[in-house]
Amino acid sequence: MRYVLFISLSLLAITNSQADIYKWNDEHGTRQYTQSPPRDKSIYIEKIKYKKYLSKSETPSHSTQDEADEIGRSNAKRQAATDKAVHQNQQQQLARDSCQRAKQSLAALDFGGNRLYKDAEGNYHRFNTEEKKHKREQLKEVILNNCSSSQ
Repeated sequence: MRYVLFISLSLLAITNSQADIYKWNDEHGTRQYTQSPPRDKSIYIEKIKYKKYLSKSETPSHSTQDEADEIGRSNAKRQAATDKAVHQNQQQQLARDSCQRAKQSLAALDFGGNRLYKDAEGNYHRFNTEEKKHKREQLKEVILNNCSSSQ
């Protein structure tokens, strides 16, 4: 009886040691491979089927660790591409904001008359003719560098 119990427990441990693999896409569209399904039940998951036992003629061309490493490299490349795209979008938004501020400042400078202007330290002063000319040149250069023809 003990022998049968030992055999059945051993078989149960062997069959349960093989973890399931789930494939799913997260909220950013990135493909994920995990040993447990995601907590969000609304996400479509696909259980990957694989052979638990190989015949002697079937030898794997590379190990499971190699596959996991390749998946890790692929995920890292995808994350790097996503980070690069986010950074480019942020840079474009900063350029658009700078363009808009420069256009508003130039319009205020041209049509503002003899107004007071606030400097970086918070002090107010009026520009003389030479300062206005210099400020216009600076603003036009910012507009040239940051504004495309579509803005």
